[in-house]
Parts: sequence; C-alpha cells; structure tokens
Amino acid sequence: MRLRNTFNLGRGIPAGQLRSATVKFEASRWFVTLLMRLPLSLPASTPVASVGLDYGVKHTLASSARTVLPAPVATNKEAQRILFLEHRLARCVPGSHRYAVALAKLNTFRSRITRRIHDWRHKTTTDLSKNHGLIAAEALRAKNMTASAQGTVEAPGTRVAQKAGLNRALLEPGFGILMQQLAYKQAWRGHAFIQVDPAYTSQTCPRTGCGHVHQDNRPNRDTFRCVRCGYTDAADFAAAEIILRRGKQTFSAVRTAPALAAGPGRDCAPGASAPRGHRASHSRTKPSLRLSTQAKGIPAF
Repeated sequence: MRLRNTFNLGRGIPAGQLRSATVKFEASRWFVTLLMRLPLSLPASTPVASVGLDYGVKHTLASSARTVLPAPVATNKEAQRILFLEHRLARCVPGSHRYAVALAKLNTFRSRITRRIHDWRHKTTTDLSKNHGLIAAEALRAKNMTASAQGTVEAPGTRVAQKAGLNRALLEPGFGILMQQLAYKQAWRGHAFIQVDPAYTSQTCPRTGCGHVHQDNRPNRDTFRCVRCGYTDAADFAAAEIILRRGKQTFSAVRTAPALAAGPGRDCAPGASAPRGHRASHSRTKPSLRLSTQAKGIPAF
C-alpha cells in the first residue's frame, strides 16, 4: 500500500489527535483518509487584498485581479476516450469477465480526471485564501441552473442536448465544493468569505459613477460594453468586479451589524442589515477562532 501524504512530504503527518480512518477502494486502488484534530494557528497579519470571483463555463474562475483560473477538466481527446470505453462496455454481457475488465478500465480513466480536478480545487482555494483577506463569490443555485430542459409530454423542451452539455460543463469543476473549501479555509485563517446575490452581475457596468444595468450591455458571451458610458471589458472580469463591490458592501454591513447568531445549519445568519440574498459563510464550530478574529478586528465569518 502506498501512503500519499497530502500535508507535506518532507515533514510528514503533523502531530495531532487522530479521530478516524476511512478505507476506500476506488478505481482498482485503495485509499485511506485520516481525520485529525490539529492545533489552530492564526496568521500574524491578515492580507489587505480582496478579490471577487466569477464562475463560468469558458473560464472556471475569473477574478477581479484580471486573472483566469481554468479547471483541468477532461480534454476533447479524453472525452473521446471515455466515449470509446463506454461503447466497449455496452457491447459486453453484464456479469461476464469482459464486462468487469471494461468497467474497471472506464472507472480508472474517469477517476484520473476526477483526482486531477480535486487536486486543482484544493491548490486553487488554498492559494486564494492565503493571499486575500476578503473573497467574494456568487451565491449560485447549481440545482436550478442545471435543471433539465426535457420538459413534459404535453410541453416538450427545446435544445435538450445543448442544455445537457451545458449542465455537464457547469457541474464538472464542482462549484459547490469550491465554495465550501473557500469558506472553511477563510475561517481557518480568520479571513472573510462573502457570497453575494448573483442577479445582474454580468449586466451591470463596473465603471465608478455609472453602474448602468441593461441586457444590451452584453452584446455577446465574452464582451461587456456599456450602452450608456461606452465602457468595454471582458465580460468575466467586469462581472468579477461587480461581485467584489457587492462583497465589500456586505462586509461593511455585517461589521456594523449585531453579533452573528449561530443557526441550525452549516452557515450562520448574517446581521439584520445584510441585504437580502447575501450570505456570510463562517465557522460556527470554532469558538476560539471567532474570539481570535474579533480580537484582530475582523468579523467572525
């Protein structure tokens, strides 16, 4: 059995209390996941930089710092290989030896892509959390966005195949997992993570003093051009700037609001002055973290 240490290959597994060990067999390999309780160490200072993140299909993440963070999803050649392996599996008799071999090859190939995306998510979110005291992202409802366009017998849908392809492209990078990782990594470091209302972020002009909202501001998928002031930019970067602006507004509102009360779910409710549709994600299971962040002048997200 090969031990893959995800902490640091040079220093070994850090000292801590081992809570559980989960053994899993996946794609012809054995994996052991260790759950440990580690001492929390807050950084001496909080980065002053803040960033807004826009999630999309062409660019997985586009930041207000004008950088693009593409997820290593399956390439066209890999997609063709998956289709070939699926066709080979379909020609086999279920329960036979050939079926088991074909299924193992398909699962192994798919798991290679899945692990690659998983590795990218952790590295990307860790880098963002280390370098930004405030991260703002959209509070997207992935379930609603990826609903099928098939319709019903009485009212059949249109362009069903195109919508199915769009759904796969939206789900493959794992937007929900990205947001979860950003939330707990920001909480670990005493930083802030804000999810804002995504309505009209791609149609709002980011130029200071304008802020015009209109659907004609998006002449095509990749371009933003304000019909009022003429401001032109890449659509993803313009949306990321609006997301950051909304995140800062929510951040200021939460800082001046009363103390946050822990709710029954994963997230705690923002203060009464927080705009509707905005959510502040934070940890309610680390009281020592909340006290430390309050002492540093940072709201306990």
